[in-house]
Amino acid sequence: MTSDKVLNDQEKLILDCIERNPFISQQDLAEHCGLARPTVATYIAQLTRKGFLLGRAYVFARSERIVCIGGAAIDRKYRLAGPMIGGTSNPASGSSTFGGVARNVSENLARLGTNTNLVSVVGDDEDGQTLVEYLRNAGVDVSGVQTQHGAATAEYVAVLQEDNDLAVGIVNAEIFETVSVDTLRACWPTIVSANWVFADCNLPTEVLAWLSGQRADNRFRLAIGTVSAHKAQKLRGLLDGIDLLFTTDRDADVLKSELKLMSRGNRKQGRDQEPDERNSRAVVCFHGPGSLTVTTSESTHRLAVPVGGVADVTGAADALAAGTLSSLLSGDSLMEACRFGIGMAALTATTHSNVHPLLTRSYVEDLMPH
Repeated sequence: MTSDKVLNDQEKLILDCIERNPFISQQDLAEHCGLARPTVATYIAQLTRKGFLLGRAYVFARSERIVCIGGAAIDRKYRLAGPMIGGTSNPASGSSTFGGVARNVSENLARLGTNTNLVSVVGDDEDGQTLVEYLRNAGVDVSGVQTQHGAATAEYVAVLQEDNDLAVGIVNAEIFETVSVDTLRACWPTIVSANWVFADCNLPTEVLAWLSGQRADNRFRLAIGTVSAHKAQKLRGLLDGIDLLFTTDRDADVLKSELKLMSRGNRKQGRDQEPDERNSRAVVCFHGPGSLTVTTSESTHRLAVPVGGVADVTGAADALAAGTLSSLLSGDSLMEACRFGIGMAALTATTHSNVHPLLTRSYVEDLMPH
């Protein structure tokens, strides 16, 4: 969604005048634009609502910013010492780290140098306090993270097989059901003034529906992460309001019929045919740490990069989303952005952390095949 599609001619004229002179009065604006002063006031209110102006002082929305909305959790990972045996205890080694899809994406973005906000909810416990402070120190704006009194911070437990593939995942994410449309409205100036909004399917269905409905009339573009096959079901009927969908083979299977409708116009397929439109609606399907498929109405394109020793795949898909969005924000084409994103996913899979501890943009670029 470009600015031209959400602004009429009068709004563009007024915005251009304010950009040249942020201190211009409404009366001078009216005279310059040939409009009545009350009409100018109405247009200024619309520009503020759409996220192009912030507040009464004609402060322009800061460019190149991504808002992440969704899950923030504590991840506890247990690696089995041998093959998993059902119905009994299994010896394993364990560790804990910070997780949650939106949280992981926001930290990745901050470490890439991207201006990033997180809108989420944590419990009034030590886990929540530590999580928020960690993100703040990593460079994420956490002013949109609310503390839910009497609730526990979300927790995800992953049991990994000997080869580091996920054997089973268990999540306690009841706290995310407290996120409502009113939660987003309280942060709306931050959200609406972003270039991209990334939301994950930890959010309630009505919140995802409301957010996708807001996208058409505002400046931001919307990306969604499916999180899991179970949670991907929340997106049924909503794909038309999403610019970029990040999913996996298993999650995409839940939305198979709707994804077929989205790509019905597919005419090209192959490794050397790139999507024609940089900003076209697209689905990025993650097959594993070094492989993905990008599908638009124009084409399907497969990408693969070499992967070193895989230590843990838990945060790889989130790294893919962050790398792709950060590159799109920098002006890269969709395919260029996905190449960077899958490189980040491959890099993240070589560590036991959800976010690579040495992550920087130059570090990823240096490791990418040329």
